[in-house]
Amino acid sequence: SSIILCQSIVRKFISIQHTCRLKELRKNEAAMTIQCAYRRHVAMSDYIFFMSDVILCQSIVRRFQSIQLARRMKDEIHRKRNDAAASIQSAFRRHVAMNYYAFFLSDIIMCQSIARRFQSIQLFRRKKLETHQRQNVAAVAIQATFRRHMAMSDYIFAVSDIILCQTIARRFL
Repeated sequence: SSIILCQSIVRKFISIQHTCRLKELRKNEAAMTIQCAYRRHVAMSDYIFFMSDVILCQSIVRRFQSIQLARRMKDEIHRKRNDAAASIQSAFRRHVAMNYYAFFLSDIIMCQSIARRFQSIQLFRRKKLETHQRQNVAAVAIQATFRRHMAMSDYIFAVSDIILCQTIARRFL
């Protein structure tokens, strides 16, 4: 009977150890499941924050590029303005009025929607070609019609200045 008692005690001890190992395995599996879910949550949160940072950076870069493009276009306007002044002063006034109108119109279109950027560049090129064609025709007849066009030029400058002020104000709002 003492042997049976010893065997019973040993079996009980082995059973308790086996049960403890199974509990430990379950705890480890539960901990791994929790860790997996936590790591997935952290990775997903990091991804969302990373994507929002990327989108913000893209927005800043696009804004910077549009400002640079606007500056280059304004520099181009001033260069064209000085080139026209060298040829004929009356043709220069006509040239400035038409180029300011065309360039400010294309600037407004560009600021309204960057998505339409390609279309506005094409429009700018078309307007530029039309402007050069009009300059060639206007250079011949400008002396006779100068006084009549001064009032029209003053009006175009005023409207262009108003549109430019509105564009600048909208940029900062």
